[in-house]
Amino acid sequence: MNQIALALKHMHDKRIMHRDLKPANIFLSNDDVLKVGDFGLGRVFSEETVEAYSKVGTPLYMSPEVLSKLFPTC
Repeated sequence: MNQIALALKHMHDKRIMHRDLKPANIFLSNDDVLKVGDFGLGRVFSEETVEAYSKVGTPLYMSPEVLSKLFPTC
């Protein structure tokens, strides 16, 4: 968990948002180092950006609050 948290901190320090973090996108190297991959939905923010408005990612890993806004009839 510590390795994932450090990877996320590194990305956020560089103003990168992954937007599809899930177990399938965490990889284990031969020397037992965890790596975060699949930045297909990732986004780099400029210094002026303060908030992301788009909702993307894998629905199975989205919070119920986000899903209820995306699919209000469900």
